[in-house]
Amino acid sequence: MKKGILIGLGVAVGACILFVALTFGGAMLLTSGPADAGNSFMTALTQGDYDKAWGDCHPALKEKIGGVQKLKDIVEGGNAKPVSFSISSRNVNNDEGKLEGTATLSGNRQANLVVELAKSGNDWKVIGFNIKAK
Repeated sequence: MKKGILIGLGVAVGACILFVALTFGGAMLLTSGPADAGNSFMTALTQGDYDKAWGDCHPALKEKIGGVQKLKDIVEGGNAKPVSFSISSRNVNNDEGKLEGTATLSGNRQANLVVELAKSGNDWKVIGFNIKAK
């Protein structure tokens, strides 16, 4: 009798672990596209590679900004060029995504970070971003 209870308990625990793993894995899979695109964009900004960052921008953001040099002017002119960044939250709702986290700016200044993304065809692209010193 005890052996049957232990086996039943083991199956129940195993099922719970499997459920959590599948839920977490599914969530990570669903948010990997926006996270990859946002990480690519932010990495390009930290490296000063504005051509690469521009390539990660959604056509609507490109239209709003107007060009690679304008993107550079916005980031560097706003004294918001990141040295490093960390994403702590990612959310996806259909074809829109949002990454939130922190960035370290020059002079070791800390900033809040928001990167908004949208699908452009099959690709995720940055449709908006905000790097605001704390």
